Amino acid sequence: GNPLSEHPKVRMMSFTGSGRTGSKIMEKASKDFKKVSLELGGKSPVIIDETANLKVASERIAFGKFTNAGQTCVAPDHIFLPRGKTAEFIENFKLIVAGMYPHFRNNQDYTSIINDKQYNRIQGYLENARDQGARIVAINPQNEILDDVRKIAPTLVTGVTTAMDIMQNEIFGPILPILEYDQIEEVIEFINSRPRPLAMYYFDYDQARADYIAQHTHSGHFGINMVITHVAQDDLPFGGIGASGMGKYHGPEGFFSLSHEL
Repeated sequence: GNPLSEHPKVRMMSFTGSGRTGSKIMEKASKDFKKVSLELGGKSPVIIDETANLKVASERIAFGKFTNAGQTCVAPDHIFLPRGKTAEFIENFKLIVAGMYPHFRNNQDYTSIINDKQYNRIQGYLENARDQGARIVAINPQNEILDDVRKIAPTLVTGVTTAMDIMQNEIFGPILPILEYDQIEEVIEFINSRPRPLAMYYFDYDQARADYIAQHTHSGHFGINMVITHVAQDDLPFGGIGASGMGKYHGPEGFFSLSHEL
C-alpha cells in the first residue's frame, strides 16, 4: 500500500534529521496540506569572547561536543575564538579531553560513528581540510588505532577556510574546527550569511554583550556559557528556525505544536 506519510488519515508529519530529508518530507506534506514539525540541525556555532575563561569553556564545550561522539543535532559544530587565543584554547582543551577520555578503543563512554558511510564522510572532511592546508590536532592520549572499531578521536582543526568541506556541511561527529576573529561584527556577519542554525552558544559573563549577539543573529536556541543542555529542559520549547526546522517540542509549546489547537 501507500507509505504511511501518504495515508489520508495522517494529518501531521514530525521528523528529526537532515535538511535534505526534511525538504522531502515537507514536499510530500504539501501535496495534501499536512502539517509538519521539522527539527533539522545544522552548523551550530560557538562564540567565545576574549574575556571568557578558556578552561571553563573547554570543559563545557568538550562535554557537549563529545556526547555520543558528536552525533547529536545540537552539538557545537565550530568555534569562533578571538585572534591569538587558539594556542591557549587548544592546551586547555587537550587537558580537559584527556581527563574525560584517557583511552578510547575499549571505552564504553565514547562511542563509535554509527556506520561506515558516516565514518568515511567524516574522515573525508579531515582529508579535504588537510589537503587544503589545515592543521589537524587529534587528542588521542594512548595513540590507539581506532579505525577498525569505527571510532574517531576528538579532533581540533585550525587554519580553516570556508571553502573546506568541513565548513560547508554539518559535521555530526567529534571534529571541531576553530576560526579566529578580530571584531565580533565579523562573526555576526558570518553567521547571518549562512543558514540559520539550530543552536548558537556564546561564552561571556557580560549580559549586555550576550544580548547584543542574541539580538543581531537568528537561531533556534541561544545559549550562554553552556551547550546542549537546553534540550534536557522538558518545559523549555525546543526547535529550529529557517533551515534548522520549524515547530517545537517539549512543554506546552510542544503540545500545541503537535496538536490541532482550538
